[in-house]
Amino acid sequence: MVASVDSTAARSAQKANNTAGLLGKPEDVEAIQTRFLELLVAQLRNQDPLAPMDNAQVTSQMAQLNTVSGIQNLNKTMEGLGEIIAAGQFSQAVALVDKLVLVQGNRLTYSDQPTAGQFRVDGAYDRTVVSIKNGAGQVVRNLDLGRTARGMGEFTWDGKDDNGTKLPAGNYTFDVQGVSGDSMTALSTYSYDVIQSVDNNGASGFSIGTARGGSIKMSDIVKVF
Repeated sequence: MVASVDSTAARSAQKANNTAGLLGKPEDVEAIQTRFLELLVAQLRNQDPLAPMDNAQVTSQMAQLNTVSGIQNLNKTMEGLGEIIAAGQFSQAVALVDKLVLVQGNRLTYSDQPTAGQFRVDGAYDRTVVSIKNGAGQVVRNLDLGRTARGMGEFTWDGKDDNGTKLPAGNYTFDVQGVSGDSMTALSTYSYDVIQSVDNNGASGFSIGTARGGSIKMSDIVKVF
């Protein structure tokens, strides 16, 4: 009887560890703890008086029980920490409403006034060329900026095509290439935008709406002005 109960208690402890790690549900852990204690008490009651259970065995099994409780508490702590972080990020996003930001992207909005974009130069190039495209994806203007220094660079577009013809107001996109001889390297691009709204989507987090339409993530924001 002693050996049988001891084996059952050990298997119960192992199951407790696995269940807590995979499920992390409070009611599951509590049920396991209750069963574990019942088995341990039964083991102590039925042990051979001439060969009582070793203190090390009791300590080991209690340690396994504490591990289950520890996992449960850790899960609760992590859940609480996640909620605090999410609330803090949401508050930071709300504070950005109506602010001008620089975000990862390649969109331009032309409305009869010059518009601008930025790019990052990570290497040494002979020239840096900006290509402005219309809604159909056709290149309407190429801006040769010459040699640019490493780091962030900026360009301004006056809304005209390569022939000097003024183009209609609307949404455009741009690409930036670093040119060295016959080699061309695409550079990272960044757009100016205004944060217009922050929507709480519950468990899925929140979305940030911009003046140009669409949603961005906090990680897309490079700079706040």
